[in-house]
Amino acid sequence: MTVTRTLTAAAVLLFAVTAAATAEPPDCLPICSSSDLATDQRERADQRNARLDAADLRGADLRGADLRWSDLRGADLFAADLSGARLFSADLHGADLREADLRGADLFAADLSDARLDAADLHYAHLHATNLREAELSHARLARAYLFQADLSGARLHLADLRNAHLHAANLGGADLRGANLQGAFMLHANLEGADLTDALLHGVRGCDLTGRLPGCTPRDASRHQTPPPAAEPEPEPEPEPADLVAQSPPQAAVVVSHAADDGSDGHHGAVRAVLVFISGRLSQWIHTLSMTFANWADLLSDMHTALANDGSSANSSSS
Repeated sequence: MTVTRTLTAAAVLLFAVTAAATAEPPDCLPICSSSDLATDQRERADQRNARLDAADLRGADLRGADLRWSDLRGADLFAADLSGARLFSADLHGADLREADLRGADLFAADLSDARLDAADLHYAHLHATNLREAELSHARLARAYLFQADLSGARLHLADLRNAHLHAANLGGADLRGANLQGAFMLHANLEGADLTDALLHGVRGCDLTGRLPGCTPRDASRHQTPPPAAEPEPEPEPEPADLVAQSPPQAAVVVSHAADDGSDGHHGAVRAVLVFISGRLSQWIHTLSMTFANWADLLSDMHTALANDGSSANSSSS
């Protein structure tokens, strides 16, 4: 009996690892339509691979719902509560998520292209490799969101809150970032070519030197768009003598290269900082990827354990 259980457990583990590696979506599970979902919005039954395209889910309570691989194309999720929801590889193309609550939601590899996310709350959302091409994110709250390798090309992020967001290797080409708050964001190797950063708040951006001293993230003319950090009113200075005016630099130069001057003329410290930033970004990426992989493995093992328990119960009832 012990040997049988050991072999069964080993087979289950092997199946779980294989399934996680292939990442094939499961068959349609209990809730497969908008009518089924509307029957009990609060029920936390397995909703993976649900067919909810063009569904009317305005204001729906979907907190913590498992909607991995689900088809939500064109769905109306206006003001819906999806906080903590699992939307791994879900198709949300063209969905209406205006004012939706997506705090802490897992949107890894989800398709949100052309989706409307105006004023949506995406604090701490996991958006690794998420497709957000041409998405409407004006006034969206993305503080501390994880956007590693996310595709935001052509997205409209006017006045969006991206403070301390993780934008490592994100594609922001042609994005509208006018007035966006990017203070403290991590942007190593981010693509900002053609992005509009007019009036954007860029103070404290990490991994991205807008003066071009560090690798990656060097948008053309970005420095002329950045807004300097608020500062106290300067002390009035005496009028300079005419001879001193020749030696003075333009006042804008102090803003553009203020942190670059501290690196030393040889650029040694700047290179060291670039390496450290790159290593920290890679470590963060690996940690997030491993955590998501182990979470999926745990779910698959749980599903297999439940299936085996149900099969055992059915066999026992049949024999009795």
